[in-house]
Amino acid sequence: MVLGDIMPEKMKGTPYFKIKDEFQKFITYIQSSTLMKLGILFNLIWITFTLFAFFYVLAFDNLSNTVFTEDFEVFYTAGMLIRTNIDELYMSSLYNLPYRYLPTFAYFYILVSYIPFNFAYLANVAFMFAINFLSTFMIYELCMRFYLMPKDPKLTRKLIFLFFMAPVQVVNYILGQISPLFIFFLLFSLILIENSEKKVYNIPHCDLYGGILLGLAITLKPFAILVVPFLLVFKGSTKENINSLIRNLDFKRTLNRFFGIIIILIPNLFIFLRDQKLLQEFIDINFHETLQNHHSTSLTRLIIDVLNSFRSEVNQVLIFIVIICITFFISFTRFLMNPDRANRMAYYFQEAMLLMMLSYMDSWFLYSVIWLSVLIPVLMDFEYTYEEAGGRKIKMVTALRRIGRLLNIYFAIPVILYYFVLGFDPLSPVFLLLFYVLYQYMIFKKLSIRKKEVL
Repeated sequence: MVLGDIMPEKMKGTPYFKIKDEFQKFITYIQSSTLMKLGILFNLIWITFTLFAFFYVLAFDNLSNTVFTEDFEVFYTAGMLIRTNIDELYMSSLYNLPYRYLPTFAYFYILVSYIPFNFAYLANVAFMFAINFLSTFMIYELCMRFYLMPKDPKLTRKLIFLFFMAPVQVVNYILGQISPLFIFFLLFSLILIENSEKKVYNIPHCDLYGGILLGLAITLKPFAILVVPFLLVFKGSTKENINSLIRNLDFKRTLNRFFGIIIILIPNLFIFLRDQKLLQEFIDINFHETLQNHHSTSLTRLIIDVLNSFRSEVNQVLIFIVIICITFFISFTRFLMNPDRANRMAYYFQEAMLLMMLSYMDSWFLYSVIWLSVLIPVLMDFEYTYEEAGGRKIKMVTALRRIGRLLNIYFAIPVILYYFVLGFDPLSPVFLLLFYVLYQYMIFKKLSIRKKEVL
């Protein structure tokens, strides 16, 4: 089955693609792809390994002596505290790791906290596997329906396969992480926001629902708030000045997106206003405290470690603010000056995730699969641009594509250096910074090749 065979369907007269039909095509796509079938097989192997090791530890050891359930235990405990004593929600002594999420996140685990811990953990592993499968379907839909596909269908299969079998997935399963659920909300939000412009599916109120889903993603991982400024909607083209931007701002659609986010996040405001101590503890845990003996991909953390080695006084919040402000200013300025911004939202979603990994002190290698999930459609679009330009590829395009394919493999080396050799990771922050610079270069290079698709 050739990818191009199912792409022109909507253009031949079908008003909208139907989700059910799309899912059936995705299943056919998997059946026709050895790589995709291997991706499912590898995930099943990861889960089997996780379950076998879990039961082995239960029989011959103690879970507290291992990393099994380490993150899930935090969520489970938060679910109990939110229904019994919310004032202790951010009390670090009650957790094996600090609870760093918004208060309403704990409500996700209220029902889970009534289930015996071991059964709840096993159910979480199975649920996250199912969510990973749905997320892969959404990446497929983004590539097929919203972004131009490259001429070589094998590239798409390799990239989607890489997400599904990413080595960090086994760590997510073992720890009981909620990253797969976060990715699901993020991708679903991206699809709805893209659909509000391109009308691929007959779904009403996409701006509102897209905002609601992004609000849920922010509840799970607050750093997703970096995506919010990119949700501004403008009518038609805008000139490169503030007055033009203000005149052309589509207030109704922008407010719909923001209202969806506010609906989900406003309960946190009431909780923090009721007990301002919780707000202070939330800020302290996320910005003033760092996880010791914990890998980080952050340039902020690398700078802090270098300065600490010289016994210099370090203001880590100031370093974080400087890095995030500089990088975000570059990205947001390009967004505002881009007349085709509404048709390329994946670019800004992935950029927000990249900036988080580069700047936030306690970002770590498990976040790479989050970034990859929204990076794949961008790599598709890059690949198509240079294919369409008559083979005018340069070495940097190939480098960007290969980095995307091997993203999780590249992160394995720095992690080994951190835990087993150096005690810190000098490679991941430098790698991410180089990627960011290369990415910015490729954006401007793309402008010169396809001026009608300004990014």
